[in-house]
Amino acid sequence: MTPPFHTHLLRSEIVAGPGASAELASHSMLQTSASPLVLAGPHVSRTPFFAGIVEHLRQAQRSPHVISSVPSPALHAPVEALAAAHDTEHWDTIIAVGGGSTLDTAKAVSLLVARGGAVRDHAIARTGARRPELPQHAAFLPIVAIPTTFSGSEANMNASIRNRDTGERYSLADPGLLPRLIVLDPAALASQPRDLLLGSAFNALAHCIEGIYSTRHHVLADAQAKAAGRLLCSVLERPEDPGESGLTQMQLASVMAGALITEVYVGLHHAMCHAVVSLCAVQHAQANGALLPFTVDFNLRALASTQPDRVRAVAESLGVAPEGDALDVATACRRRLASLQESAGIPRRLSAVGVARDSLPALADYTLVDRALNTNPVAVERTDLLALFEESL
Repeated sequence: MTPPFHTHLLRSEIVAGPGASAELASHSMLQTSASPLVLAGPHVSRTPFFAGIVEHLRQAQRSPHVISSVPSPALHAPVEALAAAHDTEHWDTIIAVGGGSTLDTAKAVSLLVARGGAVRDHAIARTGARRPELPQHAAFLPIVAIPTTFSGSEANMNASIRNRDTGERYSLADPGLLPRLIVLDPAALASQPRDLLLGSAFNALAHCIEGIYSTRHHVLADAQAKAAGRLLCSVLERPEDPGESGLTQMQLASVMAGALITEVYVGLHHAMCHAVVSLCAVQHAQANGALLPFTVDFNLRALASTQPDRVRAVAESLGVAPEGDALDVATACRRRLASLQESAGIPRRLSAVGVARDSLPALADYTLVDRALNTNPVAVERTDLLALFEESL
C-alpha cells in the first residue's frame, strides 16, 4: 500500500531545447519587463552565450541592468547591496545565468526586496526554527533561471548564502523563491570547465540518492529520483563528448533532481559539502565529486539492516543490479560511484581539492549544525564525521 504524501514537484514553467535562450525576450513573462536585473559570475559573463542573452534583451527594447561579478559561493554582502539598490533601480525581474551561486544570489535578492532586513534575519537553523519573519512589504521579484551547471537550484525554493567574514552559512527557503521560468539551453553548458560541469553532475546525482533515503521520501519522489539518476549515470559513464543530446538529457535530470530538494530535502552528504565549501574555499561541484562514494556508503551500510528497500532503490537509480543481500548491494553502489568518478576524471579525494588534515575537526563541528542532517536517515555523531572526513581525505 502506498503511504500518504503531499507533493509540489516541478512547479516552474520549463522551456527546453537548443536555442531556447534566444526566445527569452519574447516570452510572455518578459513582455512586460522593462528593466530586468541580469546576474552572472565573472566566468559566465565573458562567454558569447551570456553576451547573446543580453543582446537579445536590448534588441527587444528592454533595459537590462547587468551584474557580472556574482561571487561563488554566494555571499551576503553583494545580496544585501543589490536589494538596497532596488529602491532606486526598480528592477521588475531577475534573470540569473549561471550555477548554484548565481541562482541562490537571485533568490536571496528577491527575498530581501520582498521582506527587507539582512540575509541572516531569514536563515533557518539546524533545529528548523526560523528567526522571526519580517512582514512582507513588496512582491517577490520573479526569477528566470538559466542554469549553466547541474546545481538544481533552478528547480527549488532553497538558497545557501555565506558570510565570508564569519564563515556562517545562511540557509533560506520560501515558496516565493522558486523560479517562475527555467530555460534549459545546452549551449549554456558549453562555457563551463569540464571538471566543474562533471563535478556538478555528481551534485545532481547526490540529490537523487539523498532524496531516496531522506526521512521525507515518498513514492512519487522515489520514481523521479530513480529516473533522474539513471539519466545522469548514462552520460557519466561516457562523458568524453556527451554532445547536445547528452547535455540536454543531463539538464533535464538536474531539474528533476533539484526539485527533490524542496520536496524531500537532502542529508549527510550535502551537510559535509556545505562545510567544505564554507571553510576550505572549495567549489561545491568539487566537494560533491570527491565526497559522494564515502557519504553514500556510510548511509547505505547503516540502512542495510533496517531499511534494505532504500538500499535497493539507490542501486536502481545507479543502474546497479540488486544481487545478494543489502550489504552486498551497498558495496556495489560504492564501486559504481567510484567508477563514475574515474570515468569523469574528477578529483576523487578532498586532499586533491586543497582540504588539509588540520581542518577536519572544524569541518566536523560545522557539519553537526547543518540542517541537512535533520532528514538524514541515520543519526550522525562527531566521531562519525571525523572518520568520514579522514577516509575521504
